[in-house]
Amino acid sequence: MTLSQNFLRRAAVAQRLVDVYGVGPDDTVVEVGPGSGMITRELANRASPVIAHEKDEKYVRLIQLKFAGNDHVTCVNVDFC
Repeated sequence: MTLSQNFLRRAAVAQRLVDVYGVGPDDTVVEVGPGSGMITRELANRASPVIAHEKDEKYVRLIQLKFAGNDHVTCVNVDFC
């Protein structure tokens, strides 16, 4: 099986995605494949908790570092399948 990764480069796109889906402060969000955390950041600003599932250990460590001071975000190293 081949895996594909796509990464957002513009924060405005992540903001718009979260806007469109109407994510709010009372929502629990499960994010599959957060990658570098562009959408995770927007989700963390609006929802609680955000539980990110990432298969690649490199990105798990990155997310854990980026959100180390944010109790709303948890990143676990798992294959979501």
